[in-house]
Amino acid sequence: MRRVFGLETEYGITIDGAESVDVVAESIELVRGYTEHGAHMKWDYDLEDPHCDARGFR
Repeated sequence: MRRVFGLETEYGITIDGAESVDVVAESIELVRGYTEHGAHMKWDYDLEDPHCDARGFR
């Protein structure tokens, strides 16, 4: 088989001492804090089809 398959790993996020956590907002801040200033997204989503998987099925 000559196809490239991806691997998706999910992680949890929490903040010590916080009563409640907005995981989406905290994840966004984590990514923003990690990236370099002026970094640009290099992934081109134009070829992706969310209704078609790697095997070609819809």
